[in-house]
Amino acid sequence: MAWLLSTACLRTEEYPPEPNITFDGFSLVDSVDQLGNLNTYCIVTIGFTDGDGDVGLRPGDITGRRHPDSLYYHNLLVDYYEWNDSTNTFELIEDLDPSFSARIPYLTPEGKNKTLKGEIVYDINVTFTESDTIRFDFRLVDRSFTESNLVESPVVIIN
Repeated sequence: MAWLLSTACLRTEEYPPEPNITFDGFSLVDSVDQLGNLNTYCIVTIGFTDGDGDVGLRPGDITGRRHPDSLYYHNLLVDYYEWNDSTNTFELIEDLDPSFSARIPYLTPEGKNKTLKGEIVYDINVTFTESDTIRFDFRLVDRSFTESNLVESPVVIIN
């Protein structure tokens, strides 16, 4: 019986090779920058798993499909929506400069077991949004260009 118990404790979790994400929460935080300007950040927490551990990019991963002008330069893809009072719907705001998307650093573990499970905590500066009611969609892209499921944030109301 002790042998079975210790084997169970040593067993590694297995996940599918494609990344999978969950939206785990957000908070709004006000901050003052070096020039004394008030900024509001939406700090989001995204849980993730990846069975083959090919999540994250190195700083030099900037060629081919990872070129700075391509969609996959970023590996955390963020779509941003603002509430439109006249249509009573959220509208996707495209061509943000800069984009809310981000580059997650290289995370592949050493050793034989490459499975990954963790959280991404990401600060999004929402100070300059045009609306006080917003939301986000998130996708994680691994180094094989496999996209995770899409998760949607709840409605975020900025005071």
